Amino acid sequence: MQPLDTLAAEALTALEMDDPIMTRDARLRSGWSRFILSMMMRSPEAIQGLKRGIAAQWEKSIPELEAKYALARSPDDSTTLQEYLGQTELSTEAWAVSLTPRLIDHAKIGDLLNNMRWFIRRIVSDDGEFLTSDRPVLASRTLTEENAFLFLPIGPKAMFAAVNDIETQRMIEERDSAEQVRSWNQFLAGRAQRYVYAQDDSMLTFVAEHFGKHRRATPFEKLADRYSS
Repeated sequence: MQPLDTLAAEALTALEMDDPIMTRDARLRSGWSRFILSMMMRSPEAIQGLKRGIAAQWEKSIPELEAKYALARSPDDSTTLQEYLGQTELSTEAWAVSLTPRLIDHAKIGDLLNNMRWFIRRIVSDDGEFLTSDRPVLASRTLTEENAFLFLPIGPKAMFAAVNDIETQRMIEERDSAEQVRSWNQFLAGRAQRYVYAQDDSMLTFVAEHFGKHRRATPFEKLADRYSS
């Protein structure tokens, strides 16, 4: 993840400075999109969910694969497929880990993000601050509808936003910022799994009130459910 995070840090600096390079530099734009996808997929819980799903799917497939292996194996090969795989570095965990970069590099989703309208929603000091957490990305059900959106806080007073049309952007920019901050923080605390982050402890009571009340499956967890069903 180091090359991905390094490029994302460069993109973040440009976003924070409202540098127009982000509208024309495909390398930075794609790097930021990949970073956002990684934030949706790389948490420990998401990776474990993918591992469980792949393991479950593997268990279902073993009988058929063993039969095919028995027909194809030569006298010098291992007696069973399980025995053969035990002599290699292949495993469901390694398979899951190897899938992660490919999912983060998903070309179709990356293109959708790259082609959205990007802007920074900034707030003033009196309107509070954006919290963040171990589930920091909020997006609409898909990114293809006209009023699609994606949010990621990039600082206490700044939120990265991506939308598909100018009307949605205007609606976000014109919303009362104090109300928007409170709504975001309530939703973010509700989705958090283990951690919520702030500059100090002033919002501990708020976070405790809303923590974990609106959790939903990550993309990896949904994929795991599909594998294991």
